[in-house]
Amino acid sequence: MTESEMNKFRHIAGPAYFANQVTSKGNTYFLGLAKEFKDLFQGRGLSDSMYDLENNKRGIEIGSSIKKVDKKVLFDYIFKTEIEPYRNQNF
Repeated sequence: MTESEMNKFRHIAGPAYFANQVTSKGNTYFLGLAKEFKDLFQGRGLSDSMYDLENNKRGIEIGSSIKKVDKKVLFDYIFKTEIEPYRNQNF
């Protein structure tokens, strides 16, 4: 995976896993928002945080829309639906 693909994957897969296995959609969203506020104050930039939050939201949607599944199954699904189809596009 490229660096940008890995960044996108992490920001979808982490929240998807949390929403699917650990806690509620709301708690997952709050944790992601808190992390991005921290990143903002550390100088990472607004556009980076907005992009990350957009991907976090997608992950929460995925994780909360399917029944609890094994982490590998979840991550493979995310790769196949959110990364692989966009391989020839810049994001």
